[in-house]
Amino acid sequence: MAATCERSAGSKGITPLANFAIREFQLISTGMWRLRPACNQLTTALAANNVALMREAHEAIVQLVKDWISKLTTTMNKQL
Repeated sequence: MAATCERSAGSKGITPLANFAIREFQLISTGMWRLRPACNQLTTALAANNVALMREAHEAIVQLVKDWISKLTTTMNKQL
């Protein structure tokens, strides 16, 4: 699956993770792939008009993004 994701990312003009020297940044970028299933869950909840599932999916997405911002900020500050 990872190879498929990398080929897909390359075909969309996304820089391959191997081009980044910072291991922490690579891990953060890899973790961002978890956003897609969370967004799919939100879309499914919206289609079903399931408010409880919408809230759960929304909270998960917000937490994922907050975590990535925090990790990315920490990683970038290490480089300065």
